[in-house]
Amino acid sequence: MTTSTLPALLAERARETPGAAAFRPLDSQRAGSTVTWAEFASSADAVASALHRRGVCRGDRIGILARTCVEWEFAQMGGLRLGAVVVGIDPNYADDTLRRVFEVLRLAVVVVADAAMLARVPADVLKSVKLVVTLAGAMPPDARSLSIDEALAAESGSLSTLPAPEGADLAIVVFSSGTSGLPKPIAYTHQQVVHAVETIVAAFPGVAAGSSLLCWLPLANLFQRILNFCAIVRGVTVFVLGDPRKVVDVLPVAAPRLLIGVPRFYERVHQGILQRASSITGLRGAMARWGLGLLRRKADAALTWGDRMLAPVAERLVFPSLRGVFGPRIEYLVSGSAPMPDSLLRWYDALGLPVYEAYGVSENVVPVALNHPGSRRLGSVGKPAAINEVRIAADGEILVRGPGVFRGYLDRPAVGSRALEGFWPTGDLGVLDADGYLSITGRKGDVFKSPGGRWIAPARIEALLRGIPGVDEAVIVGAGRPAVIAIVGVNAQALGTAAGAAAPEAARLHAPGEGDLRFLRDAVSASVAALPTEERPRVLLVSARAFSVSGGELTSNLKVRRLVIEEKLRAEIDDAYARLRPVTAAAREGDVFPLVLLCP
Repeated sequence: MTTSTLPALLAERARETPGAAAFRPLDSQRAGSTVTWAEFASSADAVASALHRRGVCRGDRIGILARTCVEWEFAQMGGLRLGAVVVGIDPNYADDTLRRVFEVLRLAVVVVADAAMLARVPADVLKSVKLVVTLAGAMPPDARSLSIDEALAAESGSLSTLPAPEGADLAIVVFSSGTSGLPKPIAYTHQQVVHAVETIVAAFPGVAAGSSLLCWLPLANLFQRILNFCAIVRGVTVFVLGDPRKVVDVLPVAAPRLLIGVPRFYERVHQGILQRASSITGLRGAMARWGLGLLRRKADAALTWGDRMLAPVAERLVFPSLRGVFGPRIEYLVSGSAPMPDSLLRWYDALGLPVYEAYGVSENVVPVALNHPGSRRLGSVGKPAAINEVRIAADGEILVRGPGVFRGYLDRPAVGSRALEGFWPTGDLGVLDADGYLSITGRKGDVFKSPGGRWIAPARIEALLRGIPGVDEAVIVGAGRPAVIAIVGVNAQALGTAAGAAAPEAARLHAPGEGDLRFLRDAVSASVAALPTEERPRVLLVSARAFSVSGGELTSNLKVRRLVIEEKLRAEIDDAYARLRPVTAAAREGDVFPLVLLCP
């Protein structure tokens, strides 16, 4: 690929397949329509021209505050065509975080979804910008306001006199996940983004013209934006969904060949399949439950002689409908942002849908490492991408160097002394095996010492707990404390199904019952039994309210904000330790749970 800018990639695609479908919106004001590549390129030119006529210049910053929609893409590519820098701003940010994000950006243009989203923009920001653009609905007539429909109707002739952006020009700004504080703005050039596109396209050559993708993660999310750029290179149709709660509903329609998600999403699909099977009556339900049991034994490498004899029956009558949840053409499931439990990876493998885990950091636009067809190892995040150099420091930290590594946070000095010989310290801990596969073992800042002097990596224990049916998320605490405590957020309905509890569904939605808690206690005990004694949780705090983005416990890409969770449950944690002290002294070796407490 010789093209070094994103608008040039689109221009090339529009020349090659002008009438092919680029986007198919599923739930926006353009739902049911089709946008061709020629129309997308024309729309980008029109938006660029409209912005230029309103005084927006090359190098100006355009911030987009909106949920996923095709209009987001029109605004982004129009800004890039003009030579502006496009910033994705997560609409899930809390108001105080949003204000601080706006303070550091110094935007020339604010693009918002609608009037409701506009109300979240600080008044002083609105006074300072050149232009406000709305993606849905119109604003009162004003010299500094513009609707996306007005922009799309603009003539693009004036662009012929404007120089096209170059590969070294800044293209996009993304934000770090903010798991440990305020998200940091990271700027990337056109050429750096193109490097990322080249890496992903090479890893999944089967995603080509005639196939489709589903865009459902926030477009402020780096990987989703990059994947949409990959669609331009391959000529792939992108189905655009704004409501992530409807993903499973639209998969049969979108029929993606590749689907990206996070472990939490794949866990919920798995739990949903189990719950649905438990509710089906008659012969069909009995067949589904039999097939799922065989599938679990296959995943656990525990097939009986009878299972092997009947496996072809399950493959013909049960497994296709389970795979069909992801649509009729699915080939690749890709997961990132956090490790997926090994038990869940084996389950999808047994179903015939391997999950390709990948690893990236906000400070490197190119995936650091990724599994892909022909190069995959279960439990690893794959081999480092060819464009990257990866080292493991003496303390186990993953270091990465390559052309995709950022050059500094926005409006701050370059990375300089923070990098080691040009290698960026990721903050993640990992190991490279003899074959070059990278495995993540934890987060450097999360590791702590037990009272007995053993280093404890929470991520390892949390991954085991997330593999338990009904457990949505898990957090391990214990730094500076006498023992390890596990905090789990559960889906009470899924937990009840797994436990076989008889309580009605309505009651189960509010809090787990005693039978559910006994099941959970025993499942956690079994999952951590192989760990050294000091790493096993001594208290289990159970939250029946699932952790969420809106609640502040998760980032927009569903990473746990453990400091927020610890602070919210500070009283419960302190109480648990106070109650644990007299029990711990008398506890027998291997007596894992003196206490199981239900949080409000």
